[in-house]
Parts: sequence; structure tokens; C-alpha cells
Amino acid sequence: KVARQERIQKLITQADLNPNWVFDKMDTTDPILQDPIATAHQFIFGFEQWGGSCMLIHGGYGTGKSTLAGAVAHELISRHQKSVIFQQWASIVDRLFFNVIPDQEDRNQYRRALEEVDLLIIDEVAANRAKMAESQSSFLGHLLRRRRNLSKSVIIITNHSPQSLHQAIGDFSFEAIKAFNPVDIHLSGPSRRPSIGHYN
Repeated sequence: KVARQERIQKLITQADLNPNWVFDKMDTTDPILQDPIATAHQFIFGFEQWGGSCMLIHGGYGTGKSTLAGAVAHELISRHQKSVIFQQWASIVDRLFFNVIPDQEDRNQYRRALEEVDLLIIDEVAANRAKMAESQSSFLGHLLRRRRNLSKSVIIITNHSPQSLHQAIGDFSFEAIKAFNPVDIHLSGPSRRPSIGHYN
């Protein structure tokens, strides 16, 4: 029991998850969230059986996309001890393209982790970009194909609609997402983030 708890704690630390991103903190009475939460639970339920599934979560800022994905991650870690990486796309790009990880061997290790972790969650894909740089969209396409070949699941979070995401990441990456037959979750409505003073 202790070993299990320690393993779960270690996986949560590795995943770098916001502790508030759990289903218990989500407003299940919000009609807009009910379907997405039910779909997320199905994704968790089928995680073992399906192998290599994908959720595409899209919607405006503050609508609960990262929270929903994080809640899925927390469940998969605590129930099934799955390994998870939750990263913003910009952070992946910085590490691999802009030498935030200067050592080549460390970079390769990080790339392998992105390919092989049980669940990869990529947040803010192509945020504020109408078009992603060619090298980056190519990397994304290859990463997704590699994960699909390994039957590893992925959650993509974006503020683009699927159509504008297609334009932003290009055919190669978009086809790679479509190959997963992704579950499409659209979160709409006003921002659910608590306002801070006069800032929303």
C-alpha cells in the first residue's frame, strides 16, 4: 500500500500537474461541462482496452480545457499508475528547438519520454499562431505518428477550432491527429477562471 502511494506521488510529481485539476473541483452542475466530463470518464475507462486513443479538447481561454485534461491525468495516475507528461507546446518547442536543454543526450531522452509516456498531454497547441513553423509541425506530426504506432494515448488542447487548427499545424500533423479517430470535446461559454481583482 505504501509502495503504491509512493509510486502515485512520484508519477504526479513527474507529470507536473496542477493539484486543483481534479474532477472533484469541477462544477458537475454546469450543463456545458456535463458531456465533456462524461466523455473524459469514458476515455479513462477505455484507456486500457483501446490503446492509443486521442482526445482533442478545444475552446476559448478559461473554459476548463486544461482542468479537464489534468483531471483525466490525475485519475489515470491514481487508479492505474499510468505515467503522464503534461506540457505546453511552447515549452516542448523551447526544449527541443531552442536548446533550453543544451545537452544532446538529455534532449534525446526528453524526446523519447514524449514518445513513450503512457499519456502525453500537449497544451496550447499553436496558441496565438495562424501557422506553425514548418520544422515544428513536422516534429508534431512525427511525434503523433510514433505514439500511435506504440499504441500510446494523447490529449491535444487548443484554443483553435478543428478547422483553424488544421490550418495552423498543416496537413501532415492534422492527418496524424485524425488517424487516432480522436474524441472531439468542445468547451464553450464564458471563462470559468476565477477573476483576480479587475482582471479576468
